[in-house]
Amino acid sequence: MLPIGEVKDKVCVDYGVGSWGFACIFPKLQYCRFAIGIDISFEAIQESARISASKQFPYGDRFFYLTSRGDDIKLKDSSIDIFFTGECIEHIENTEAFLWEIHRVLKPGGLLILTTPNADAYLYQIQGEHYGIGPEHVGLMGYSELKAYLDQCFNVIIAKGFNGSFHHTFDDRIKNAQFAKEWASTCLEHPELATGVVVLAKRRDEYQSRRYKQKYLHHLSSDLVYWGPWKVVPLHKSITGRLALSDHSSLGLDFSGNGVIINFWSHDWSGYARVTVDGNTQRVNLYSPRGGFTRVCIRDLPAGVHHLEIAKDNHQDPRSHGDEVIFYQAVVYEYDTSLSA
Repeated sequence: MLPIGEVKDKVCVDYGVGSWGFACIFPKLQYCRFAIGIDISFEAIQESARISASKQFPYGDRFFYLTSRGDDIKLKDSSIDIFFTGECIEHIENTEAFLWEIHRVLKPGGLLILTTPNADAYLYQIQGEHYGIGPEHVGLMGYSELKAYLDQCFNVIIAKGFNGSFHHTFDDRIKNAQFAKEWASTCLEHPELATGVVVLAKRRDEYQSRRYKQKYLHHLSSDLVYWGPWKVVPLHKSITGRLALSDHSSLGLDFSGNGVIINFWSHDWSGYARVTVDGNTQRVNLYSPRGGFTRVCIRDLPAGVHHLEIAKDNHQDPRSHGDEVIFYQAVVYEYDTSLSA
């Protein structure tokens, strides 16, 4: 149990509340003075609001729900005591913007509680793979990357590891329940090795958070310029991407701002992408044994206009069946100093 103390006089947020009602996976928060549920899905918060209104919860009628995708949370500065987000930060493209929004809405000394997969889980890392790759995890990262983001504006009080997987190639062969239970807590004190992490962090009150203006550019956006042959392809359910069909396929984008976040689709036919911003190039290995997103973050650009170009790199991981490059979206952003907390 995390040492968060009594919550009866606290205003608490459950971000990523889903359709199950406020704090269904962290029931202690239901004893709060006021409950706020947030989710990206309007249908989900409608159902959660119905559940809150139809049952007798400790918070009674002291609740409301709202939608947000994380980069703009419609709550007042310094209005929240405890902000809980379970298995959600990996669903948000701009980790920094999300954490800065949490910092903004938390009161001085406020607490953040989060859980998330650790992409760098040891038994996956030694296979040259990431844990947790999937069609909804546009912001998946390892614990070390998460800790670096947190350290900007939070002091980590507790970080624990838990294991929900050995490795996807033999998870379904583990039949001994006691063994699985022991494995779940094996990396308790080493979150950097585990498949999942739980973090309790305290707001750094001396930190001056900033806010963002963001623009999402789906692969069908008219702001993107494509050269050479590309093809729109299905990825997962209704999700589509743009597949480069030749070595001459590339795309370009001129944008204003301080950074850009790019999501590619990764699978076992993926190759390398070449990502260039203002003449600075990096090669990105997109291979993954399972389908899902790979995120590339280019940050701290000087204010002004920048040029992004993406192309095939004509290389492939030895494990891959091909050299495919599939572009999904770019998120361009700039710091909004007029809205700084």
